[in-house]
Amino acid sequence: MQQTALGLVFFVSVVAILQVQVCPQAQAGYIDQEVKIPEKSVTIKHNNGQTTIQLYQEHGSGAYYDFTTQSLYTISDHGPNIKCKYTRAFFGSASFCSKGRVILNPEFQPAIFQWKYNSAQNQFNLEKKIPILTRYGTHALGLPLPSPKPHKLIDGMRRPIPISTKGIDPESIVKLHNGSFYISDEYGPSLLHLDKDGRILTRYVPAGATNFIEDEEIPVVGLLPGILHKHKPGRGIEGIAISPDNRWLFFIQQSPLANPNKKTYEQSRWVRLFKARLNKNGSIQQVVNEYIYPLDIPATFMSKDKTRGDFSVEQDDVKVSDLAALSNDTLLVLERIYITTKIYRINLNQATDILNTQWDDIAQTPSLEQLDYLNRFALSPVKKRKVWSTLDTPDKQYPGKIEGMALINKNRLLLTNDNDSGVYGTHTHFFSVDVPLWK
Repeated sequence: MQQTALGLVFFVSVVAILQVQVCPQAQAGYIDQEVKIPEKSVTIKHNNGQTTIQLYQEHGSGAYYDFTTQSLYTISDHGPNIKCKYTRAFFGSASFCSKGRVILNPEFQPAIFQWKYNSAQNQFNLEKKIPILTRYGTHALGLPLPSPKPHKLIDGMRRPIPISTKGIDPESIVKLHNGSFYISDEYGPSLLHLDKDGRILTRYVPAGATNFIEDEEIPVVGLLPGILHKHKPGRGIEGIAISPDNRWLFFIQQSPLANPNKKTYEQSRWVRLFKARLNKNGSIQQVVNEYIYPLDIPATFMSKDKTRGDFSVEQDDVKVSDLAALSNDTLLVLERIYITTKIYRINLNQATDILNTQWDDIAQTPSLEQLDYLNRFALSPVKKRKVWSTLDTPDKQYPGKIEGMALINKNRLLLTNDNDSGVYGTHTHFFSVDVPLWK
């Protein structure tokens, strides 16, 4: 991507809707930075011998810029893995595994990364790695949680991966004014409240889930709507956002629920978006609203001339990856497949609140996810307005799998991509885009 000089501005959001106060920060150009930090290499033995894979640090699954400390915070994923359907390309062995994933580093420990902007270099430099810990100081792991819908995971020796009540699959991050963090977790699905040092204060899970993921080192509270039990494994809570006044936490599923079954998840466009009220100490008081976010259809992720974007894709390839809050009821949503990413501005005011209605009842037939048309049931989804897309600039090349989105200026976002630990030869990029957020 080309670099052009423009100001990087520090701002402080206030409660009034769409009102921003701006303070000057060091001048900087557009950021376009590759982040490539080697970690361990792993060797996998297979029918055709062995394959050694160099792994790289994960730090692009989610992003949040804290204007108080002028620090960028990013989050790892759950660790390096290979989908079984790709193992033949890696190992030349069609029989390595048929379904699920190969976990390359079962000891992987998810972490938060703190970065500081260097104006002379026009890039963010890693300042601190914050391990995610239990309240007793034990490291959280990337292993799957106990679940009635277990993940199909094996290690490099084809042995089943053990489950762990300390397992998390982080996807998004925000930092509160009191220094604590929230991260989203796809496994539970759950929300984790962490103190400033990365220790887990509380794991919030769907009602009824506490009985199978209890852990003496991680307090578990079943405060989220029970309907989230119906998530497809690997498609749990993906994006979170904090309101400028820190009173509200927003969170969204990556995909429609498998409600009542996998076929429904594959065909549905209706993703559930929630709003929770926070206590003064940052803990969740209660979930107060639930809305419907409509995913785009797959054909819209390809350019009109059919030369760029995602091809041969299905509805279940479309997903949400991150959120950012502009006010107490206005959000940005990052929606993507692999190559194409779109960013939408949405407003919650005119959307139907479905919390604690028939649509949260697992016995409801048809389920929300089975509906073809929402208006037949007097349901209004959130209104979407596209503010940016990778398809808008055909002369620029963007990384695939963009997952993190941080507001770093009144009209500028920093985007990050998930490098999958470098397994597929990709690396994390931090890059900025100017977006008309306030029009």
